[in-house]
Amino acid sequence: MRRILSFAAMAAILVLGASCEGTEPENGDNGSNGNNTETPETPTDPVEAVSGTYSGALDILLSLMDGEASPVQSDLTNEIVISAATAENTVDVQVKALSVTVTGVGTLDFGDRTFEGCTVTEAEDGSYEIAGTAEMSAEVPVFVSPVNCTVTVAGTVTGETLDLQLTVGVTEIPAFKTPAQMVAGTYDGKWNISSVPTEDSQALTVVISESESGAGTVTMQTNVVGMDIEITGCTVKEVTALSEYTISGAGQVAMGSDNLDVTFTGTVKVDGSISIVIDVADVPVFGDITVYVIGTKTTETETPAE
Repeated sequence: MRRILSFAAMAAILVLGASCEGTEPENGDNGSNGNNTETPETPTDPVEAVSGTYSGALDILLSLMDGEASPVQSDLTNEIVISAATAENTVDVQVKALSVTVTGVGTLDFGDRTFEGCTVTEAEDGSYEIAGTAEMSAEVPVFVSPVNCTVTVAGTVTGETLDLQLTVGVTEIPAFKTPAQMVAGTYDGKWNISSVPTEDSQALTVVISESESGAGTVTMQTNVVGMDIEITGCTVKEVTALSEYTISGAGQVAMGSDNLDVTFTGTVKVDGSISIVIDVADVPVFGDITVYVIGTKTTETETPAE
């Protein structure tokens, strides 16, 4: 139940309600402030009446498993552009810079989303109704596959005011990633001996891959201080649900004719950040050393380690 509720918080990004204002340009206003610059003073065509750029606060709602849509967040500011579509009395509705930060999941960036071919009809009170449907999917870090949804578009334009609601029906919840799948990936970062790295520290790459043997373990590979380190059978534990994980392991690394004992512990967060502490014992000349690593995930690792 805890994870289903976490998904409900995440999936809230997929249903949007908006109340937006569009105004006629004044004194040569070119519309750079979000004013509706395309609506004529006395529109006669429904498409002309609603076309323009609107800005305002977006309210976020959720419709999960055919349930009732419920508000989760409000007053998110986005720009909405309505423009003529190909068919008669139809428009495209574009919501710009659509992104939502969900606690425990992170920021979900959808970019500029366009809902094409929505119909426009004039109501008896002189307002205009916008309606349509569209398919939308979102990549969510905690799921093994994208969330696919059917979007129902319903809006009303009254004068220069747009009231818009995008109801997204999520009918199936994808499988959650295992802790090992969550931490697997390639990380680019910096390393330093005895202290946390800075911008001037040396660069490195850390690769964490799911072990072929399963059991929720991973293999960690990197190169520091001229040593190629590969530790298999590393354990992964979930510290904060769907948000933070720890990874640890021990092994040996060859340096010349010596085999040195290596242990490490690290933390990986759902936003892709990683921090690792590597302890190497009895390094010739130096003795015991501690290497600090910080980095950010750049790619996912899909193929299990051999």
